[in-house]
Amino acid sequence: MRADGVEGFQPVYEVKGTPETPAIRLNAAQGRLEIEGSSMPENPQAFYAPVLDWLQRYVEHPASRTSLIFSMKYYNTSTSKILLQVLSLMESLFRSGAEVEVCWKYDLEDEDMEECGYEYAESTVVPFRMQPER
Repeated sequence: MRADGVEGFQPVYEVKGTPETPAIRLNAAQGRLEIEGSSMPENPQAFYAPVLDWLQRYVEHPASRTSLIFSMKYYNTSTSKILLQVLSLMESLFRSGAEVEVCWKYDLEDEDMEECGYEYAESTVVPFRMQPER
């Protein structure tokens, strides 16, 4: 049973982005998980707690294919630790035999975000695609 059919599970979770927090779009039926924008919330644990809870429930009953798409402009150190938790959840899903891919989108001229993507790619066994954009 997919997560979108589990009682009490919200199959779509969305948060609009602000200058301090990213837009988040999580869709269980589509297996599409997106985090986009800047992330420097005042309390990262509180901001990301519902996201991590959603992902933990999703991992128990995922879609047949899962795509995690990061399109970060900037994030702080606290957020980087949470992104590692997100990747860890995707890795456990991947290790269970599920089809999972991470896409790291970054501005072609942003060497810092490119380097961060490569660092995350090296930290996981999940297939990781780097996608430069203009």
